[in-house]
Amino acid sequence: MMQVEQDQALRILMSAGEAPDEKLDIGEVALALAAIEENAQDNIAALPSYRSFLDMIVRDIMRKGGDLSSAKPTLDEQILLLRNTLVHNYGFTGDRDSYNSLENANLMRVIDRRKGLPVALGILYLHIARKLEWKMVGLSFPGHFLLRLEVGSDRVILDPFDNCVVRHTIDLRELLKSTQGLDAELLPEHYEPVSDRQVLLRLQNNIKMRRLQHGALEKAVDCLQTMVLFAPAEAMLWRELGLFHGKIGNIKSAVTALETFMKLGVPESLKHQTALILQKLRSGLQ
Repeated sequence: MMQVEQDQALRILMSAGEAPDEKLDIGEVALALAAIEENAQDNIAALPSYRSFLDMIVRDIMRKGGDLSSAKPTLDEQILLLRNTLVHNYGFTGDRDSYNSLENANLMRVIDRRKGLPVALGILYLHIARKLEWKMVGLSFPGHFLLRLEVGSDRVILDPFDNCVVRHTIDLRELLKSTQGLDAELLPEHYEPVSDRQVLLRLQNNIKMRRLQHGALEKAVDCLQTMVLFAPAEAMLWRELGLFHGKIGNIKSAVTALETFMKLGVPESLKHQTALILQKLRSGLQ
């Protein structure tokens, strides 16, 4: 039975890899990623209960929204509904005390602990917004994940880590300098929206980088393996996966990953460099 459930989580990721960006279910994919973490057999069996929890939050917001005088909540009303439900009722907030804990990037543990990284909490908000058919996107703001919520021509930037507070330009400038250095300046690309797939990649990159910082290269490879399942068109992921497989001696897997990279339309300079690496790896298989 456990293998069946493990396969279910993997199928969710592979199905996401085949889906267009607008059809990807960000909450479902994030739960599947959480479920297949190492030693997470109980997580896989618990997938339905976590889905039900997310559905319960959506129903709570819908019920509260039904008490409003307007048929569709205004921008200010949407912010209040999100903040009152997720922050005040359920207690979701950023984890400042153990920020670098891997639990903060695992949506199941975030739900259990009611705290996490900006991007993990952002996925929670995005999932709920999708179910409510509200217009919310993640932004490419560096160092600290942020959300943009829109109603008609009105829009705001929200910080899921800091209790869904609205961030103004002065706040964003201070936030940028705190994470990128005092010389950093706001640029137009920092306000650019990103796809839900890119948000999920940002989540997994947090896990991958923490594992690399602790010298856990094999676990970083495991993380990359899940990333290419739901983002198979991301060429650089395949290259990184191939190089890491090579470092830990998985030569066949390294060759397969790098061959996939070569098929995905990459710059000629990287093609040449990778061809040399492949030649060396293949010679080791002979």
